[in-house]
Amino acid sequence: PGQLISDKDYFAGDYTYEYDGKIYSSALGFKHIDEVKKIISVIPQKINNAPKTGDFCLARVQYIQRNLLEMQILQIQKVVLQIPQNGIIRIQDRNNQKYSLGDYVLCRILTVSETAYLLSTKAEGLGIVD
Repeated sequence: PGQLISDKDYFAGDYTYEYDGKIYSSALGFKHIDEVKKIISVIPQKINNAPKTGDFCLARVQYIQRNLLEMQILQIQKVVLQIPQNGIIRIQDRNNQKYSLGDYVLCRILTVSETAYLLSTKAEGLGIVD
């Protein structure tokens, strides 16, 4: 939710909204484009596939701050996301690895919210993927 899906000349369809000429997702799911009608929609992910606390995900480091890493979640469990989601790893929730922009990281979901997932790498086998 809240992810930019298009800044092109399309109309907002189901589970999307338009703001300042751009179309954003209002639900977790898969992007669908109707090229004939020029409508972009999101097909919501089924509830039984919805991410939940404890799920594992693959994410990429997007931004590094002193106390947290901003992540782009690309895959949750074995589901590759059509629309990547936002995640955050706080300093107290990460292992001792040195993270760099663009690193792919295996994480565990601590909490799910509407704006970003709170992630952790503090467990055996989690962290930067070689």
